[in-house]
Amino acid sequence: MPNFGGGRPPKLDEDERDELIDRLRDGQPWTSREIQRLLDEEFDVEYHPDYLGTVLRDLGLSYANPRRTRSSRPKDTDGEGGWTVDEDASTDGGTTIR
Repeated sequence: MPNFGGGRPPKLDEDERDELIDRLRDGQPWTSREIQRLLDEEFDVEYHPDYLGTVLRDLGLSYANPRRTRSSRPKDTDGEGGWTVDEDASTDGGTTIR
C-alpha cells in the first residue's frame, strides 16, 4: 500500500494548478458552477462544491461577491443639492461623530 505522507496526493499537479490559475484570471468573473465545469472538462478533475472554496484559497484565489448599489441613493457631490462629503466626520457604524 502506498504511503502518501498523511494525505491524498493533489488532484492537480503543479503545472495544472498554474494553468488553472492563468485561465481563471484571464476569464474573470467566474461562477462556482463554471469553475466546476472547467475543472471537469479541461482537467478531468471533480471537487465537491463545498470543497471548491478551499481549493481556490489554496491556490491563492478567493470568491468575491459583487456589491450592488442602491439606485435610490443620490451620488456624493460637492453641493448643488446633493450629498456633501464631510472629510472631518467619522462614524462608529451608525452615529456620526463630528
